[in-house]
Amino acid sequence: MLHYRFEAEFCKPIDWAGHFAIFVRKPKGARNSTLYRFLPSAVKSYLEANPEAFRERINFVHTLLQEGYEMGFIEKALEKAGASRVNDQAIIWHLLYQLSTQEKANSELDDDYSPPSVKNYLPRVEDYDQLVPSGRGGNVNATITI
Repeated sequence: MLHYRFEAEFCKPIDWAGHFAIFVRKPKGARNSTLYRFLPSAVKSYLEANPEAFRERINFVHTLLQEGYEMGFIEKALEKAGASRVNDQAIIWHLLYQLSTQEKANSELDDDYSPPSVKNYLPRVEDYDQLVPSGRGGNVNATITI
């Protein structure tokens, strides 16, 4: 690929969760893996930015993949976090949640959304008048029967 300058297009998507499970068990061999070079650039730079935390960062990316986030979302969140805030995992979690909710379209709420007990509820005004303090016209000693 490097010699002939072409991009690889895989027929099947790469199972990153499976490969990161191997990386978690053998973090020293992760850099020598054939698929390590196909990692998105933001993820690769995140892993290589701090050599002391390489194992911890592989575990973190593996956890994100197990939670169901795709590698594209992880890449976008790491790019959005920038180099200064990438050390804080809570910010990356927040950005992933923010990106995943932006991708989903909000469904319109219709009449079927509310349960029938809420739709058919008619409050009795006289019950609520008894709850008002006596200084405002209510009865403090009243009992409410429902």
